[in-house]
Amino acid sequence: MAAYRREFRPSRQLERPHVIAGVNAIAADSEADARAQHERVRRGRLRLFVARDRRLSDDEADALLASPIGQQVDEMMKYSAIGAPEAVAAYLQDFARHADADELIVVHASPTVEARLRSVELVAQAHGTAS
Repeated sequence: MAAYRREFRPSRQLERPHVIAGVNAIAADSEADARAQHERVRRGRLRLFVARDRRLSDDEADALLASPIGQQVDEMMKYSAIGAPEAVAAYLQDFARHADADELIVVHASPTVEARLRSVELVAQAHGTAS
């Protein structure tokens, strides 16, 4: 980002540098619920990559998640805000500073539509109280 900002040259489309960074988020009413959702998401991502045409039990998925293939799944989710709303909002603010981002694209990675919508709602509420 430093090089991009330093070397940036204004154009008709953009007069100053603008950085957008992506980050995952799972906010829930409790830390325990957010962590449980995160484990479901990890298993789901693993199944997408490894078990395309067969079903893996949670025990089989967990064993694979402890292997090098699991490290690849975790690397894809390296920047993830997981927890109660205030903790997720704080992580997102810290991540924006870390990435030197002007804007974040937040992927609410919860395993169900209802949980994703709840995550959005909780982060918006926490962000409103943190601002």
